Amino acid sequence: MATTLPAVGRAARGATPWAMPLEAPRLCWVDHHWRRFRPMRGADPGEFISSIQRIGQPALPRARRPTRIDSGQQASATTNRGYRQPPRRHPMKTFQVAAALAVSLTCAALPAHAQALASRDYPSRPIRMIVPFPAGGPTDLLARVVGQRMGELMRQPMVVDNKPGANTIIGADAVAKAAPDGYTLLMAIDNTLVMNQYLYAKLPYDPVKDFEPIGKVATTPLVVMTHQAGPQSMQVLVAQAKAGPAAMSYGFGTFTSQLSGELLKRTLGKEVVSVPYKGSAGTTQSLLTKDVTFTIDGITTAMPHFEKGTLRPLARLSAKPIPTLPGVPSMAEVGVKLPDIDVWMALLAPKGTPAAVVDELNRALTQALASKDVQEKLLGAGLLADASTPQALRSFIASEAARWRPVIAEAGIRID
Repeated sequence: MATTLPAVGRAARGATPWAMPLEAPRLCWVDHHWRRFRPMRGADPGEFISSIQRIGQPALPRARRPTRIDSGQQASATTNRGYRQPPRRHPMKTFQVAAALAVSLTCAALPAHAQALASRDYPSRPIRMIVPFPAGGPTDLLARVVGQRMGELMRQPMVVDNKPGANTIIGADAVAKAAPDGYTLLMAIDNTLVMNQYLYAKLPYDPVKDFEPIGKVATTPLVVMTHQAGPQSMQVLVAQAKAGPAAMSYGFGTFTSQLSGELLKRTLGKEVVSVPYKGSAGTTQSLLTKDVTFTIDGITTAMPHFEKGTLRPLARLSAKPIPTLPGVPSMAEVGVKLPDIDVWMALLAPKGTPAAVVDELNRALTQALASKDVQEKLLGAGLLADASTPQALRSFIASEAARWRPVIAEAGIRID
């Protein structure tokens, strides 16, 4: 016969006496597991249960009993002599999941944190400014004058890197694929960001999605110009072209100049020959050697030759007067219908450049363009400083795209 325990502890103070055979272990729910418990002689189960609750463990179930498994069920589902145990939730696995989640969140936040630290120290090394034209043209001169002053303000040099070719596509694509850290910038012109997307079936960059606008930099008026031995006025040029258009040719170095020439050919005659060059330096040289009859270009490269008298400006394509060439008439004043056309330049960074870096570059750009000596240097080269915010430049690019898309489609110009 089994020996029983006397009532002790709480049982002796009026609780129901607890007695059990010493040989019969009980199953207790402890620490999310069924535990086998054999009470010691003279032990009070109430004290045991209280001690478990005091250390934060769940209380023992009052009426819960282990479920006996039928003999037909698999033995893998049973432990402890055929009793089914509740699913185990091992605390170490819970800790491992929580740790893995914490590590993943920390790793995800590391790039943003590193980017923020890099933005705080920007710039810490020289900045490269890519110009998609050869050296000596108006865009190159603009980049060197403005870049030098920006470098002084930011206490890091700006190095001009000329990457001409393919209608500014080579230089623009290099910046679009550069790291978005603010150390590679693009001095773009209007056709880089507006016209090219309507000219090429496949453009390696997206002018909207691949760049972060920093600010507008300058504008330059386009002028129809000839050699001093050529036509003496725009009216004479029109008359000669109508008399023999196939004998005339014009040179261009940018698509804006090409588009202007194609629109002008509606008045002069479709037989006028178009001759492409790489930038303004090439068009100016071709005019000096009389390889072409006239050119349509900015006045930056031609200004020294205007002053010497070797080249002659005939008319401007902009409705606004040119401060350095006050006597040059507009197209409307000479009876030729053309839209108001200017060439504008803007500074951009690769898409994803931190906002703090863009703001720092825009601040330096605005201060540089507000400098009187910078404005005088640009004005002497036929460039008008024209600063803007990044948001204003983004809106301006969108409006220019909407303006030029139907014009290009109507002109039927396509480059494949």
